[in-house]
Order: sequence, then C-alpha cells, then structure tokens
Amino acid sequence: MRNYLAVAAIFCLTLLFTGCTKSTEVITDPEVPEIPDPELLITAIQFKSLTGQTFAFEKVTVKIGKDTIIVSLPYNADLERLVSTINHNGISISPEPSTITDYHEPVSFTIRAESGKSREYVVVVSAVYPSAMLYFGGSDNMLHAWNAADGAPVWTYAGTQSFAYSTPAVSKGILYAGGIDGYLYAFDAMKGTVLFKTFLSGTGIESPPCINRNTVYVGTNDDFLNALDATTGEIRWQYPTWGNVSTRPVIYQDRVIFGSSDGFLYALDTATGSLQWKFATMAMINGSHPYLDNDVVYVGSRDGFLYAVNVSDGSLKWKTDFGGISLEDCGPVKAGNNILIAGWYNTWDSSQAGALYAVDAGTGLLQWTALPNTGFSSDIALDGNNVFVNGDDLKIHALSIADGHEIWSHQVFGNGGSPIAANGVVYAGSGGERLFYAFDSKMGKIRWQRRVENSIMIGKALFIDKNGAPSAP
Repeated sequence: MRNYLAVAAIFCLTLLFTGCTKSTEVITDPEVPEIPDPELLITAIQFKSLTGQTFAFEKVTVKIGKDTIIVSLPYNADLERLVSTINHNGISISPEPSTITDYHEPVSFTIRAESGKSREYVVVVSAVYPSAMLYFGGSDNMLHAWNAADGAPVWTYAGTQSFAYSTPAVSKGILYAGGIDGYLYAFDAMKGTVLFKTFLSGTGIESPPCINRNTVYVGTNDDFLNALDATTGEIRWQYPTWGNVSTRPVIYQDRVIFGSSDGFLYALDTATGSLQWKFATMAMINGSHPYLDNDVVYVGSRDGFLYAVNVSDGSLKWKTDFGGISLEDCGPVKAGNNILIAGWYNTWDSSQAGALYAVDAGTGLLQWTALPNTGFSSDIALDGNNVFVNGDDLKIHALSIADGHEIWSHQVFGNGGSPIAANGVVYAGSGGERLFYAFDSKMGKIRWQRRVENSIMIGKALFIDKNGAPSAP
C-alpha cells in the first residue's frame, strides 16, 4: 500500500509564464499505517503563481503522511500568491482549492467519497533556503550575505555609501536594505541580484524596513515614512513628520506604527498612510524601535521614559522614569513577563551612564537592574534564558533573563553595533577590530570569526533560518 500511495500522490508544480524543468522527490513516511480508502486519496496537486514570477526550481520535495502533505519549495516561492488544483478520487473537495491563495499557513482540505466517507488533509507548504543566512552592512559601503553556519560569504554588493545603519529584512526570497545613499534596495536573497532600487531620501536611510504582504514600510532621514510596492519598488504613499524616522515600523492589523525624532509615536493606515493617532513623548525617538505585544506597543525616548501605549487609540497605559537616562538607542523587547531595555546616557549629564533594565510588562514597575553605569548604544538580543547586549565598555554581555546576573562577556568593539541571537549562537560585529564573531550563547566560546576589511562600523545583522524565519528582535 505504501508503494501505491507513493505513486498515487503525484506532485506536479506548474507556474505561469515559465517552462523550466522541475525534478520532484516524493517521500512516504515509514510510520504511516496502511490507507484503507483509496477512494479518498489525493492523486495530484498543481500550483500556479498569481504573480507571473518564474522560479528556477531545482527540486521540489513532497512528504506524504497519514493526514498531512508537506511540500518544500525553493526560497523565492511566493506562498501568499499560489492557487492550487487538487485531483482526488472522491466526489468533492472543500474548500475549493482554486480560491485558496495563501499557503503561508497550513491549509486543510476535506475529500468526500460517494460512500459518504470523508478524509481531511492538511497541506503545509514552505519556501526553503539552502542554508541559514546572515545579512549585514558595513561602513565600507558593502552589503554582505554569509552562511550562518560558518561565515562563508555567499555574495557581496558594493554600494556608494554605508549600509551600516539599516538592518536588512527578508520576505519571499527578497532582501530589502536601506543605504545612506538614500536608496531602498531589493535583492534576490541568495544571488545578490538587484531587483530594484528606489530613491527616497537625499539624507539617507537608517530605518530597518518592515514588509507586510506586498508593501515595504521604511523611514528616511528627511522625516518621512514611506510605503512601497514590495515587487516593483513603486512608491505608494509618503507621510511627513518633523524629525528623522530611524525606527523599524511594526504592523498591527491595518496600522503601521513607528517613532520619529520629533518625539511622536505614530499610527497610520497601512493602505493610505492616513494618520490614525499619534502619541507625544517629551524628546526624540531615534533608535528605539517600537515593540508590539498583543494590544500594547512599547517604546523608549530620549526623555528618559519607557512608554507603554494602547495600540487601539494611542492612549498611555503606563510610563516608567529612568531618571533622565536616554532610552533612544535601544528597542525594548519582551522576555517572560518583563520588558527589557538598555539605557544610553543622561543627555544633561554625560557622567551618568545607563544600565540594562527589566520592568513588568503590565505595570512598568522596575524588576531588576544590571550593568549599572555602563552605557549602551545597542539593541538587545534574546536566546533561550539569556539576554545579550553590547556595552560602551567594549564588551558583549550575556545575562540571565530571570534576574540580570552576568553569565559571560567578551571584548567586542561594537562601535554602536548590536548583537543578534538564534539557535544557540550569538552573532556580533566588532567594527573596531574589523571582525564578525559567532559565539556559543551559553558559554561565550567563539564558534567562528571572520574579517570584515575596511569597515569600522558593522551594522546589526539579520539572521534567517532555512525557512526564512528571522531571529527574535
């Protein structure tokens, strides 16, 4: 019966406007029991691209389980724009496959036989990268794509100005990155081919892009938030503020939320860019990227306050005073029941340096403080039970999320760069040494290090796993 199932469940991938050859590997699960009802079998699945993209598919893998069909497509397949045709031995299938276009999440289909029997199949489709990847920019005007396992270069793009400020983002096999030359770039994530570049600002882009559906949202140093078509780079709308927009936008339902150096936190309609609400802090919001958790958005400001704002209407939930220590350079993150954020300096008294703080997410009450009087120009990274941050003491620190006690540290000349962490590894650039490190997250042992020549600043990297999922902020 297993051999019959392997033959019967033929997988066929069809793309509009392409005639490339595909090889298909069909794997049956050895743990799957005998299938007694061949009248309920799926015999073929066909996908068609809605976008007209052509994909050079080298191999498509299908694994057939008892109730699940798992399909792996290459990294640049647009899972949100696939329509399918499912051939089966039953008399009906529901829902109608041709109406399902979004395979970003598992999709269930029910086959009904003439006998009245039925069977549900869950189709899980993923776009798979050849390896986990790191993407980062430097002040050497280079954008780098490396294999995350060993730091081996995959491709490099040479620009005209720095890529060290805008952390890249990936969606549907496309890497988006902003440059100080004012362009938003789109690259094939594995080849480095430029798909488009759109000029947005004469003063550069420091904001990390945010992609939602087929729109890219990114801020510019000339005070705008911009929305662009993610496929063509065409500008859809622009919203003016009164200060640099350097933060990463976040999406909540039909709203895009971001901070500006004019001191406001904004919420705009994602489709039109119309203002829904804005919340005033008392100083600039610079590198403190808003953090969204359920219906609350958290953001730090140069005024020394951490704010929790209700995302529905922009009203204040709570704010916590850190005694004038600027929180403008670190995006808050949630770990357990706490919000973590690192402080820079008191902008009125530079002898007062900030610490790493944990406050209760619901009340804003301080839970613990670590590394006092260190000063931080770095975002925070999380992995397992640990938090990682670059200090102005020229070290990367690993601390316990539970109480902030230090676990290990290592010299890193971060020069404003930030670590990221994923799957037991912490990645950090050390621009002062022209090195990029990969550390074991538990013990701090160096797994690998690689030279980054001519780059005194190494930007915060983007990590994606083989399924294209990024590491946590």
